[in-house]
Amino acid sequence: MLQTKKRATALLAAVGVAAAIGVGGFAYAAFTQDRASDAIAAEAAVFQNLAVTGTPADNPLWPGQKTDVTLTIDNSVNDVPIDVTRAEHVTVAVADVHPVVAADAGYCKGKLVLKDFPVITGFRVGANGQENLVLDDALELHESADNRCQGMTFDVKWTVSAKTAYGS
Repeated sequence: MLQTKKRATALLAAVGVAAAIGVGGFAYAAFTQDRASDAIAAEAAVFQNLAVTGTPADNPLWPGQKTDVTLTIDNSVNDVPIDVTRAEHVTVAVADVHPVVAADAGYCKGKLVLKDFPVITGFRVGANGQENLVLDDALELHESADNRCQGMTFDVKWTVSAKTAYGS
């Protein structure tokens, strides 16, 4: 009986070891490590300059007449859509007004009325696209303009503000 007890103890020990390492498995040690990748080059995009041109709806103007101005906003150099948020006129300089008699430039400059559009919502120009933005009644030759302004030409400009609309 002693021998049976020894055998039973040895068998139980073997079963315990087998259970600990898995039946038919091997016990082993492993080396491990964590390693960061090399630098991954990434960069932020560059918002390229928009091209903005414009034309008045009515040309020439009569005293007291207002006209729309159409601005063509060219976003062809950017692969992201943009939202136009504002259009504000650039102050007209005397040098931008060309009356028939040069001495009348200051007077005639004062007869030009330009309208700002401080908040524009919902006007999107697609990626690599172009759209026309109409500024309603943006330009006026004041009703008090007299004969000194007949035949004058003038250069007016609007500054357009836009933001990228990636993902929106």
